[in-house]
Amino acid sequence: MPISLDPTLRDLNDCDGCDGISPETPLRLNNRAGLDQIPYRVGTHGRFLQSMLARLSSAKYPMLQALNTRDTNDLTIAFLDACAAVDDGLTFYTERYAQEWFVRTATERVSLVQLARLIGYEPWPGVAANTFLAFTIEDTPGTPEKTVIEAGVRVLSIPGKDELPQTFETSAAIEARSAWNAMKVRTRAPQAVSTAMTQVVLKGLEGGIRRGDSVLIVISDTETDVKRVRRVVQDPAAGETTLELGAAPTPSVNWGSLVAVPYIYGQIPSLTDNVFNEIFTGNTFNASDTAALTTIFGWSPIAFIAAANTPPPPSPAETGVYALRQRAAIFGHNAPSWANLPQIVQGQSVQITGRVLIGSGSPESNTEKWQYPNNWDNLSLADAPGTHTVDLDNTYPAMTKDSWIVLESPAQAAQAYRVSQNQALTRNDYTLSVKVTRLTLTTNTHFSNYKMRETTVLGQSEQLPLATVPLTADVAGDSVTLDKYYPGLSKGQLVIVSGTRTDLNGVVGHEVRTLAEVQANGQLEAGRLFTVLKFTNPLSYTYKPETVTINANVAPATHGETKNEILGGGDSSQRYQTFILKQKPLTYLSAPTPTGAQSSLEVRVNDVLWTEVSSLYNRSPEEQVYVIRHEDDGVSKVQFNAPLPSGQENVQAKYRVGIGQVGLVKANQLTLLTIKPLGVRSVTNPLASSGAEDRERIEDLRQNSPLTVLTLDRLVSLKDYEDFARAFAGFSKAQAIPTADGSARGIFLTVAGETGVVEESSTEFSNLVAALKTNGDPFVRIKVKPYRPVFFQIEATIGVDNTYLPEKVVQAVQTVLRARFSFAARRFGQPVTAVEVIAAIQNVAGVVYVDLKYLFLTDPLSPLLSKSLQDVLPAAKPLPGTSYFTAQAAELLILDPRPIQIATVKV
Repeated sequence: MPISLDPTLRDLNDCDGCDGISPETPLRLNNRAGLDQIPYRVGTHGRFLQSMLARLSSAKYPMLQALNTRDTNDLTIAFLDACAAVDDGLTFYTERYAQEWFVRTATERVSLVQLARLIGYEPWPGVAANTFLAFTIEDTPGTPEKTVIEAGVRVLSIPGKDELPQTFETSAAIEARSAWNAMKVRTRAPQAVSTAMTQVVLKGLEGGIRRGDSVLIVISDTETDVKRVRRVVQDPAAGETTLELGAAPTPSVNWGSLVAVPYIYGQIPSLTDNVFNEIFTGNTFNASDTAALTTIFGWSPIAFIAAANTPPPPSPAETGVYALRQRAAIFGHNAPSWANLPQIVQGQSVQITGRVLIGSGSPESNTEKWQYPNNWDNLSLADAPGTHTVDLDNTYPAMTKDSWIVLESPAQAAQAYRVSQNQALTRNDYTLSVKVTRLTLTTNTHFSNYKMRETTVLGQSEQLPLATVPLTADVAGDSVTLDKYYPGLSKGQLVIVSGTRTDLNGVVGHEVRTLAEVQANGQLEAGRLFTVLKFTNPLSYTYKPETVTINANVAPATHGETKNEILGGGDSSQRYQTFILKQKPLTYLSAPTPTGAQSSLEVRVNDVLWTEVSSLYNRSPEEQVYVIRHEDDGVSKVQFNAPLPSGQENVQAKYRVGIGQVGLVKANQLTLLTIKPLGVRSVTNPLASSGAEDRERIEDLRQNSPLTVLTLDRLVSLKDYEDFARAFAGFSKAQAIPTADGSARGIFLTVAGETGVVEESSTEFSNLVAALKTNGDPFVRIKVKPYRPVFFQIEATIGVDNTYLPEKVVQAVQTVLRARFSFAARRFGQPVTAVEVIAAIQNVAGVVYVDLKYLFLTDPLSPLLSKSLQDVLPAAKPLPGTSYFTAQAAELLILDPRPIQIATVKV
């Protein structure tokens, strides 16, 4: 009786000794998700051969029972061996093909390209570099005042070592002027003259004023003050003299009023100083309004510019500081004392014999009364012969009409008076007979307080030339005042600000800014206009004002050379006709599109411009559209949707050639004009080019191709904004957080370029912001900032296996660390731990042990290192702040570019 075997016991076989030979193919395949490679072979040579040999003995094939040999020299067995080899080859390549069916496992670029096209994603051929060209215009006499630099002006770079010349072309036409070559900022200003001033800076080396002298400060005819000089400091290098003055009474700082000339509506005024002051002094105009006024009134632009940049001529009553070169006394100050005269002279009557020589009595009286009956010892200026006159002790012809004098007396504060007349005459009085100067003054205020014997007269006033004082504040922020009036500047114009930075000593900085507003300011100095530039974004750095220059002859330029080409002739019998561009690679430029770039190709059929689209799917045969496809060798193909009209060479293309990081030229490397435009002297690029991107690498293609499906060109969630920014040409990292400012929603996005920080002033950054606003929710406020780079340093001692060369191991360790903690490998806000560093070093072949000495944050710009061993180095995540405007970008923590200190010990 046969024994029935329990089915549950059939799997209890540990040695397979009783199984015999059984087929091993096809193998079961069960690949989990997320694998970088998938097993897809149903068998190998050995398994296939074993399976076929097992079937030779199978009861299912009784006709093969007689074939009991297994000798490989047997023809049948050799044939099975050959079949197994064929199956092995087929399954090997089938597995290789299977790898290319999935985005994660594909290794061939063509596979990823075709997979991406299935979801409407076209791999990027790259993006051309962009920069800004600063032109210098001829300013020699006879050259045109302004010139137009057209779009397409070609500039070549001067190649460095192992480099080729690169071609850049201007992408927009600009108007350029010689006056805009190097505009200066306002670095000096007139001294504000007031009675409160305690210091005066004079032009030149003043040698006639000494300590203790008096100077006169004039605000107006009725407002003056006298200051005593406390100290005189000469600066030969600057050609200036500084007077330190004594304390002054409570000042009044009102400037003298300008003469107002009323403008009568309907009448066209002529350009005069009075008209200019009436309209412009004390006012601020938009620069375009100023230009309009000159046109409306028919004023000469040259005359207007000269008037705007020339201070008004001084007038006799102009506010200023005056030196008093002459010191004088009052007539009679040295007369004999009246009290000391002989008594007979004072009032006594005497008998006169002989002829009377003096007196007014009658001859019959034979008497003479006192010649000076009144006491003159206490006489004041109010007792002078005239009501407004002062007689001096000598002749002083230099105290001329309209000059100033100052009266000083112990009994009265010094007082200034204006001279209206100077008269020379002889005075016989107080027992004196002297030729004197009689000054007639405009006022006699306080005359009674100035005693004849005590009063000193300071005169021969001379207005001192005041030096302008330096404006020492750094050039910073979103506005700057130029040193004069520059006509023609307009909103939207590009300028390059250059100068020595104060926030980084010794470094010359350059920034490109767009003008948000241009003003003509008449409030800074009477009778003058100054151009004030306001920028759309504040300056990133601060600058020394005396070093700053601003070039407004700036044109955007991009990498690539324009080509005009005949593609061929159309054939109306064909649809989807395809042509190949003869030059490569086709230039793509940064643009505010969903992809971040657009091609430079323009295709015309019978001189009619056709439109480029991303796909021909669902396009009707009547639509005049085409697509561009790029091959791996850089060749570009143009495929049309509609049948083209038949003709000979009626399909023409205009495009540019040049793309990628070969266009990243250094600052001041673009200097060779292939054809110099009229009036242009030279050109350069103060800033290095940026924004270039090579064609998508396999890893980029693997990451970016699904993003278009995730966003579908519309932005709703935070993840949508991140994905959109990462897929945008020129950017590789993005992180979005929500912000709130009251009831308004906002999104704060931290971004990074392909290789690092993207400047906010760059073209690609502006295009990203514009594309986010276009494709996102219009009611959501978007703020984008570049990430904040943070650096750390490592010092360690490693034990090296004595069979390895220590220098090779150290080199390998440094390579691993640079790759592990590089820009490409790290995420925003990702910390660095000591364990992570030790593990990275320990995995290098030849390293026996790791002794981590220091792990600390550094500043690449500082030579000073504060070393310590930290368990964790944090990197800040993006911070929403208290409002939308106070959000802070995320940090990216990477290894310091300075050498890594690795010591070795042989083990």
